[in-house]
Amino acid sequence: MRTTALFLLALLAVASTASAQLLKFGPGLEYAAPMGSFADRVGSGIGGVGQVKFDLPFVTVLGAVDYIKFSEKELTTNVGGTPVTTKQSAEMWGLNAGATLGILPMIYGGAEVGTYFVTERTEESDSGADHKVTLGAIAPLVGISFGKFDVSVRYVFLKDSDFLLVRGVVLF
Repeated sequence: MRTTALFLLALLAVASTASAQLLKFGPGLEYAAPMGSFADRVGSGIGGVGQVKFDLPFVTVLGAVDYIKFSEKELTTNVGGTPVTTKQSAEMWGLNAGATLGILPMIYGGAEVGTYFVTERTEESDSGADHKVTLGAIAPLVGISFGKFDVSVRYVFLKDSDFLLVRGVVLF
């Protein structure tokens, strides 16, 4: 996590001295579809992101901070012949950095690495518990840029909490 934070700080320091055409930043929205065992525990998620892009020859360096809230999913299991209903949801903060390469004039591919601070909530009958964990992630991505708009799709590998993320950002 410290390495990612230092990388983003260094990126911002370098970008502050660069010309405005090289540095782009902006807010965006995200939609997340949980995959694998994570999809068994939570529903789809929505969130927001702040993204920075630093254009260099042949490569673009990325930095992002995002928040995603996954909807609640209700699970019913039998414990000793008695049905027990459990509700689970999750939310996470992400701190990511990466790079992309242009494939065609508007289309690019790349990857991000980062850290996610995950809180999974479980509610059973009258009780509830939060499980908090910090996980490292890697996310291959493809995207398209047109004007000030950037849309990308990435698959986030996050231990047992993988998800497919669609991100739309307006860059200034």
